[in-house]
Formats: sequence, structure tokens, C-alpha cells
Amino acid sequence: MEKENNNLLVAIVGILVLLGGLFFWTKAGDFSEMPTGSIIIGGLAPLSGDFAILGESDQRAKELAVEEINAAGGVNGRPLEIVWEDGKCSSEDATTATQKLLNIDQVRIILSGPCSDETIAAAALTQVTRAVLLTSSSTSPEITDAGDFVYRMFPSDAVVGTLLATYSATELKSKKAAIISENTNSVQDSRKAFVQTFIDSKNNVVFDELFEPETTDFRSLLVKMRASAPDVVYVDTASFESATLILKQMKEFGIRVLVVTNESILDRERIAKTPMLYEGVIFSEVMFDETNEKTAAFLAAFTAKYGTKPENPFKAAAAYDSVYLLAEAIEAMDGEAPEKISTYFNDSVINWQGAIGIFNFDDNGDAVLQMNLQKILKGTVTDLVEDLVE
Repeated sequence: MEKENNNLLVAIVGILVLLGGLFFWTKAGDFSEMPTGSIIIGGLAPLSGDFAILGESDQRAKELAVEEINAAGGVNGRPLEIVWEDGKCSSEDATTATQKLLNIDQVRIILSGPCSDETIAAAALTQVTRAVLLTSSSTSPEITDAGDFVYRMFPSDAVVGTLLATYSATELKSKKAAIISENTNSVQDSRKAFVQTFIDSKNNVVFDELFEPETTDFRSLLVKMRASAPDVVYVDTASFESATLILKQMKEFGIRVLVVTNESILDRERIAKTPMLYEGVIFSEVMFDETNEKTAAFLAAFTAKYGTKPENPFKAAAAYDSVYLLAEAIEAMDGEAPEKISTYFNDSVINWQGAIGIFNFDDNGDAVLQMNLQKILKGTVTDLVEDLVE
């Protein structure tokens, strides 16, 4: 009997040891508590309406990055997935879309695209929920102070306006500037920066008028502009077509004055077809080397997948890079918790090399990229001033 009791005791102890070992093993590596399945990210872009072409390019570049990352094994063994919502380049629609992403899809990270109105509306909500908002190409200066979890990979419009005004005043020695600007939010932000910087340089803005999008006849506006006798004209538009029409009608009126503008003028193929129309125009651009290894690989992959180059290669590259940068942060921080992603962006993104070139975030989460000025000479875009602003 005593032997049987001892055997029973040994068995009970053995079972307890086994159970204890199982408990310890499962607590040390409880697979039920480890993240499984896809890493779901929110995507916000204008997928319909007047700005759908911009949203399409942004979406395509990001989906290309997702496809490549997943083909290489995902992030920490988990595939990425973007749930897309259409912001229609509208604050109202973007608010509804962001609410859906945060409350229904339960995402903790949202990637937005080229429309500043969408990004600003989304930021008001992500700041409250402490979700990360990373925009690839929204440019409004308001985004700088939109929240401490808000980041962007494209320069603010204020940088563009400041750069062009500084060059006009210091290098071109202009004392009187005229401004013709499109009545859109992003354009008006760069216009305000130009005006402030030019006036601060003790110069005068002698003409400053707006035109509505889709305007095709600028003749009456140009007649008044010519009467102000400016040294330089800042043509600030949101499209290549508008800038081209203004330049064409200036030549028709025999208005010969230095022209500075933004990157909307940059279409090398169309410039080469009518070189004299654009002769001497100076414009700002983020330094973007399409021969760089990562840049060339991205553009080749994009063209192979979609049958055409992106309409704006730099903005598409920024969209593509935003996914890779986010994936890198999730992998390094072992999860997609917003606080961890924010910490990584703040502390570890130093001279990051992507398809857009060398990239950093400043203290406000804004992009720090090399900017330069270029001049169109005989149909060729040539570097004018490098590294004027960094």
C-alpha cells in the first residue's frame, strides 16, 4: 500500500511538473498573444473626381512597394496590406474616410497622398486617436503643426515660395515682383511665402492677382500686369497647362520679363517640343536623380507593372518610399504601435536613402530634402543653383 501511495505521489508530482513546464513554455512564447495575419495600414487618396489621376499614381506606387515587400517575405514574416479609402481631395470626404479607417478597420497607421485638404482633415482625427499619419506628398504649411504623430516626405509649399523669392531678390537683383497665381490652397501657400520673403528683402510686390482653375484666357490680367513694370514674374500654378498658357500669352503680348515658377512646369518631353516658349524660365525642384540605383529600379518596376512612367516621378517615388520606410520602422520596432513608429521616425531616420534620394525628418516631422533651382535653356533643363536650401 505504501509503495502504491509513493507511486501515486510520484505520478502526481510528474504531472504537476509537466503542467508547470507547459505553463512556463506557453507564457514565454504564447503564440496566441503574438501578432498574426496581415499588417493592415490605411490608405487615403483622391481615387475619384478631378484629382483622381494624382491619387492613381500615388496608389500604384504604394501598391508596388507592398507587392515587393510581401514577395520578399513581408515584415517580420507578416504581409502588408493597405485598405484604401477615397478622400476625393475634399476635407469632408477625407474626414468620413478617416473615421472609417480608424473606427471600422481599426488601423493605427494611415498613409495619405498628394491632397493637403485630405491630410489636414485626417490629422485632426489621428492626433486624437494617437495614430501615425505619414503623407507622401501633401505640401500645405499647415501640416507642419498638424500633430506630433504627423510626418511627411515632401517639402512644404512655404519652402518653394521662400526659395524662389530669395533667388529673385538676391541673385536676380529684382526690386519689383509680379505674381500670377492659381486660386488653390497649395498654390496660395507658396504665394504667401514668396510675398513675405520678397517684402522682407526690402523689395516690392507691384502686382498680385489670382485666377480660377480651368482659366484659359489670361490676356486682361497680363495687360494689367505689364502696366506694373515688374522685374520678375512669379507664375504660381498647379498645372503644366496653366503655366504654358500664361507663357504663351505673355509672348503674344510681347511681354519680356524674367519668369520664375514651381515644379508644375517640369515636363521635359513637352518642353523639348516647343523650347522657345519656355526659354529662360527658372523653377524650383527637389533634387531628384533618376539615374540613382534605387530611383532607376523603382521607375523601371513602375513602368513594367503599369505600362507607363508615373506622371510626377518624384511624388511617385515619395509614395513608394513611404511604404518602405514604414515597413522598416515596423520591423525595427517589432510592431506597428504608433508610439514605436513615431520614435523610430524621430530618432532613427538619418540620411535615409530611398528612391527620392537622401531623406531626413526635421523636428516637426517635415521632410528635409535637397532643393535646387533649374533653368530651361534651348529646351534643356539645366542645374542653376544646387543646395540653396537643405
